[in-house]
Amino acid sequence: MNYTKDDITAVIIAGGRSTRAEGNNKGLLLLHNKPLIQHILSTIKNQVRDIVINVNSDLDSYQKYGYLVFKDINSQSLGPLSGLSNAAAHIKTEIILTLPCDSPFIPHDLASRMLEELNKQHNSLMVADNGRQQNMFMMLKRNKLNTIEAYLKNGGRSVHGWISQQAFNRVNFLDQPQCFRNINTLEELKTANLETR
Repeated sequence: MNYTKDDITAVIIAGGRSTRAEGNNKGLLLLHNKPLIQHILSTIKNQVRDIVINVNSDLDSYQKYGYLVFKDINSQSLGPLSGLSNAAAHIKTEIILTLPCDSPFIPHDLASRMLEELNKQHNSLMVADNGRQQNMFMMLKRNKLNTIEAYLKNGGRSVHGWISQQAFNRVNFLDQPQCFRNINTLEELKTANLETR
């Protein structure tokens, strides 16, 4: 079966503690007068069928964009995999695309290129690679969520650790090396705001 963009839900992970951003919610930091999450939404919304956003705070600020926003049901801070695992209850599609909330420069063809590779390969997990494996940019079939749940129950937390236990393919984005750049600190945000759009 060949999947299309109508089979994809994008899960934006915005539930981190933002320690390197001095406690500021990274998805709400302003880049060129727009929150980082708004940059991501405007780029990804036409690439997928649905979008859901995982947060642990500032629900009202994220809900104003009109997409489903949900919190982890796990009271512990288990990282992005926990958010992805909890997304299962809110996803109606077979394919999931994960995105971090602090990467506002994502490719305009991210989903289509990931999906093209997924449709060609036997594996159920694709990971973007621009010369470096971009673990937060994954495309996976819904059935892979069971392996995430098992990994978390066994004490795992690392996205890289989970991926390394799976059969997966890398999707080549060597032509867009800057598109996976993320903003972790207020200093990085300041630098990005000084750059021309």
